[in-house]
Amino acid sequence: MQEQQAQWQSYKAQVDATDFQSKAIIDEALLNWGKELTDWALSSDSDKLGAFLSGRQTLLQITLPANKHLPGIIQTIYIEVSGNRSKAHKAELISVAAQTDLAAQGESYYFQTSDKNIITGMNVTAWIPEQNVQMAGVIIPESALIWYMDQAFVYLKTAEETFSRRTLEHYSASADGYFVTGAIKPGEQIVTKGAQMLLSEELRGQIPKEDDD
Repeated sequence: MQEQQAQWQSYKAQVDATDFQSKAIIDEALLNWGKELTDWALSSDSDKLGAFLSGRQTLLQITLPANKHLPGIIQTIYIEVSGNRSKAHKAELISVAAQTDLAAQGESYYFQTSDKNIITGMNVTAWIPEQNVQMAGVIIPESALIWYMDQAFVYLKTAEETFSRRTLEHYSASADGYFVTGAIKPGEQIVTKGAQMLLSEELRGQIPKEDDD
């Protein structure tokens, strides 16, 4: 009887350990992927998850620019690897992402697409309707934007050999660079090559010179 009881306790401990491990796996999945995708993975109906495993669908994580929100009525967006709008494919909303992109720091969402040209690790351009909101601004090349102290800047030409650094508060990535609102007026000249060198020269000029002995 004692031997049977010891064996039962051993079996119970194994079952408890398995249950604990299963719960830990589920909790980790929820933290990393959210409820919707976790439910798909754990469901007895594997058709939804099977579409990803077979390659019929590709999972996308779309991160919006900071301070942007996905309108509640949006269920479909258009995506393309090269940024060519005429070649864009549909992507359907799955859910809010459990984690966001560390660099962009905006809201993230999971989408699925049947576009066969997208493979793991690729960046894509996404076109998302903004409920007919029109915004005035300019598009600048990606090379014009620089970062310093977690702030985005551009350099503008103010005279023949004079440049001024200007902070960008509102901007968003686009296929051609960045769409900037408010900070730059049409017709102003911005530095598209050598902006990082100008920043280095500016910072060097702020370093106090040591007195010669």
